Amino acid sequence: MNRPSGVTPCVTGHALYSFYASGGQKVGEATVFASPVAKMTLLLVDQRAGARLGLAIANDTDTAQYVNIGPVFEGRPKSIHSIRLDPRENVAKFLDEIIGYRGEMGAVLINCANGCASIGLRFTGAVFTTIPATVLN
Repeated sequence: MNRPSGVTPCVTGHALYSFYASGGQKVGEATVFASPVAKMTLLLVDQRAGARLGLAIANDTDTAQYVNIGPVFEGRPKSIHSIRLDPRENVAKFLDEIIGYRGEMGAVLINCANGCASIGLRFTGAVFTTIPATVLN
């Protein structure tokens, strides 16, 4: 296939995870999509019925930066937490490990001065699904 002039090729990665029972039967599956780089994103949080939200955040720049995480639960903002990410570094933790609070319903605002990529993974026991970040800027 010929590419039109002026069009730059782009590679986007996705990962498909499958969960199998001990007998080999597939019991769950989720796709993790590539996340856009943005300075400010919002993720919805639903931790009812024992679910937990994991956050994966990547600093794909050549500069260290602080990632500010501002959760809002039950309509009340919680304090902002900062994580330092060195150049090309990433972090993956459960939200309650970062902020020390386990509210059930709400949102979390992720702010990176130089831009970062983020995605949520909602775990209910051994089954999970992806929670995409909504780009706000």
